[in-house]
This record gives sequence, C-alpha cells and structure tokens, in this order.
Amino acid sequence: MSQQLPRFRALAFGKRVLMVDDDPLILRALRTRLQHAGHEVSAHADGASALSAAERWPADVALIDINMPGLNGINVAKGLRRLRPECAVILQTAGKSEDVLREARQSDVLSVLEKPFEARELLELVESSCPKLVGVP
Repeated sequence: MSQQLPRFRALAFGKRVLMVDDDPLILRALRTRLQHAGHEVSAHADGASALSAAERWPADVALIDINMPGLNGINVAKGLRRLRPECAVILQTAGKSEDVLREARQSDVLSVLEKPFEARELLELVESSCPKLVGVP
C-alpha cells in the first residue's frame, strides 16, 4: 500500500513546476494559472533563488525566463540540468533569435516559448512533459 500512495499523490496533484521570472506580474499570472490547473508551483524572481530551491524541491518541469539580470535563463537551465536531470525545461523569451535557439538546443530544453504566449500552450507543454511518478520504477 505504501508504494501506491506516492504514485497517487503524483497523479492527483499534477506536476511540480519551478518558475523563474524577474517580472512579478508575469510570475504571479503564470503561477495562478498553473495552480488553477492543479499543479504545485514554486515561483522565484531570480535564477539564484530558483537553483537554491531546486536543491531541496524536486520539480518535474521548470519554466524559466531567458532574459533576467544576474543568472540568465540559459545559465539557470544548465544549473538545473546538473541538479535535476529528470526535470523538463521550458524557456520563455520576448524574442527567439537564432543564437537563443542554438543555445537552448545545447542546453537540452523541451521548448522555447515566445512571449506573449497563450496559457493553453504553456499548460499543454507542462502536462505533456515526461511524467515523473514518485515511487514508480
């Protein structure tokens, strides 16, 4: 029975989403939308605090803004890949330049969303990312 409980928890409560964006309005809006869809969210205004949280909070999916002061989104994604290689990474940006796309591919990300994007598009990416069922081999 104890082996089934963690699986039920993971399925019943959606994904664990680590969010990083230096814009408080975007952070709050996306956090609210993801929570209303049944996901747990850990939201952070900068890359350093997100990486610190990732050490103790195993996220299934990370939504990371690329253009941030301090650690940019690419650096946060690389740090997260080292800490939590099982975590799917979605980057968001105001503009998809070829350099950004090339660097994102080298960082092994699931997708790059260009702002503004539809909440439905984000939810589809989060919900279709590789499921991580706790306690299930």
